[in-house]
Amino acid sequence: MKSLLADSTLVFKDDIRLKSTHSEKFNVLDYRYQKNNEKKPIILFLHGFKGFKDWGHFNAIAQDFAHRNFIFIKVNISHNGTSPEHPLDFVDLEAFGKNTLSKEQKDFRQAVDWIFSEENDIPVDEMDLNRFYIMGHSRGGGGVINYAVSDGRVKGVSAWAPVHDYAAKWTEEGKKYWKQMGTIYVLNGRTKQNMPLGFETVEDYFAHQKALEVLPNALRCEVPILVLHGDDDATLAVEHVQQFKFTHPASRIHVIPGANHVFNGKHPWEGDALPKETLEAIEETIKIFE
Repeated sequence: MKSLLADSTLVFKDDIRLKSTHSEKFNVLDYRYQKNNEKKPIILFLHGFKGFKDWGHFNAIAQDFAHRNFIFIKVNISHNGTSPEHPLDFVDLEAFGKNTLSKEQKDFRQAVDWIFSEENDIPVDEMDLNRFYIMGHSRGGGGVINYAVSDGRVKGVSAWAPVHDYAAKWTEEGKKYWKQMGTIYVLNGRTKQNMPLGFETVEDYFAHQKALEVLPNALRCEVPILVLHGDDDATLAVEHVQQFKFTHPASRIHVIPGANHVFNGKHPWEGDALPKETLEAIEETIKIFE
């Protein structure tokens, strides 16, 4: 099987470490692109909850976009539970438990700032900074919608199965128990780890609610938004997408038949061929980014 990290037709760089602006942790980036002296649009991708930049078929998705003449950049946020030394494993559950949505927004902004800085070593004749787009999955899908309203450098958003309301499952009784305990735990079905969630995630949300409410921010956003969802999503019911409203005329919702929450990918991903549902998501994303 051909390695997804060893495609000789692409420039690939991994383990780009940015020290977090709010802790001693690091955000870790990678990028892929075709070196052809053509100015290419840029996509920055944000993973979801219990996710990381190299989960499942995310590298294959990055390869596909790169072969379509995009620069594709992914980021592991500082408190996602992995570490720079162990980017595929949840070895830092203490950090995971202290993560908040505001921290994710700060980490994502730091990655964006890096792209637009002189520290970015992608040659200027390969990048079109006037065509900078953001893309996220699940919790990261909601995150990129929230981010877009605060940064004029963003020209478009693709949200794959986005969370539409981070607080939707927080009942009053549940929040009371959570506050009393300080930390609750959620089972990672894949790794069987009990992953901690500190009550600060709730406090942070309500302290910065306007900046973190996905549906109102989708309505406020002044650039095109694509919301992608599968009609076989058992994690976030497809009916949630009907709650999205937009003011930008190019924004839209696209439902993919037969797609689950990860567009029929899995972890680990074996092989090079992407599921047809993922390929449809890529095609629709490119339409809104053109």
